Amino acid sequence: MRHPLSKAVIAAMFCLTPHWASALAGDVFTLRSSALAESNIDRSVLEYLVGCSLKRDQIAILETENETLRMQGSLGLAPEWQKRALNRREQELVTGCILARTNAFGVPVQISIRGRSATDRKRIKTSLAERESHTLYEATYFGNLFAANPVAFACRGEAPPEQLVRLKRICSLPSSVFKTSTDSNVSLCGMVVVGQCTEQFPVMNGYTFRHAIDVYLRPSG
Repeated sequence: MRHPLSKAVIAAMFCLTPHWASALAGDVFTLRSSALAESNIDRSVLEYLVGCSLKRDQIAILETENETLRMQGSLGLAPEWQKRALNRREQELVTGCILARTNAFGVPVQISIRGRSATDRKRIKTSLAERESHTLYEATYFGNLFAANPVAFACRGEAPPEQLVRLKRICSLPSSVFKTSTDSNVSLCGMVVVGQCTEQFPVMNGYTFRHAIDVYLRPSG
């Protein structure tokens, strides 16, 4: 993702959630969202939303006043989005996926996205080659960007901060590390950083996020 998350981006995503129109031919669907059409939301946010949610054989089309966007699915974490709004499990999975793909530097970095639970690990398939090459546990991303009060969290894995900076992956580091903000627990990507990942399923304010997303990196970049 080119830019950190913002309230405007989250608001536009929230407006998109339930607004599927009827299906066109095959697995091609038209999205309706006047909120998105009227905003300056980075189109990469929508592309990641579609890529995380839909399967490779599903296409989403968004028609605005000035252009028609055609986006292909990828991971298929919530393919039923073509028929209905996301349920809570899907919201959390897609949220984790979007957060995981956010990059404060706006540069492409190859990452390995993996489910936190056994069920989600089966849903998010990784090859043996990918698991053997991406061995550095960067962080776990979790939250719910589709809730009435959106939340976005990150907890750090085993990678030291200086290595994450070198690899251009800093969303799990508090902004205070870079002396750019007095808000010490918020990353430059707009996520609340809750320290080291110590639990199998993160708990925030008494709620357990069972559908978080882990990110692994190549140690050498």
